[in-house]
Amino acid sequence: EYDGVIKESAESQESLNKYLPVCFGLIVLLLIAQFRSYRRSLIIVLTIPLIIIGAALGLLIMQGNFGFMVILGLYALAGIIVNNGIVLIERIDSERNESDDGGGEAIVTASVRRLRPILMSTFTTILGLVPLMLSGDVLFYAMAAAISFGLAVGTVLSLGVVPVLYSLFFGIQPAKHRQ
Repeated sequence: EYDGVIKESAESQESLNKYLPVCFGLIVLLLIAQFRSYRRSLIIVLTIPLIIIGAALGLLIMQGNFGFMVILGLYALAGIIVNNGIVLIERIDSERNESDDGGGEAIVTASVRRLRPILMSTFTTILGLVPLMLSGDVLFYAMAAAISFGLAVGTVLSLGVVPVLYSLFFGIQPAKHRQ
């Protein structure tokens, strides 16, 4: 009996992994097309691994099993983190276009202005997953735990990492330290 389940799971994971490089390439191309910039696209791609930290913690704390549904959850979670990065970078670009301080203050202002919307969408998503975690459902429990914790930790980390990477990639220094 277990051999059939393991075989089906392996086949499902193989079919997901088969098209992963193509999908990842398309995502990168879409990001480059949207921003018309390799650096902005790279910033967003570099935030994707941040979800692994929270997802791993969530699975450890909630004692969930890593399986096919968790992998699907990680793909969905990557999309949410990419969306957060896009929203933040677009706001930083808007603030830089409107200000004339060189960008340091624009990064801070954009981060503050996007903090509440990003946190609100994160909290509502996590709250929507709480019933799946409380139910203890075999199919969705680990996925909900991975998404919830991955989203919480990934969002907090990306809110710090995106502005820092933006300032590093574009050579922007804080206004008070400029000479």
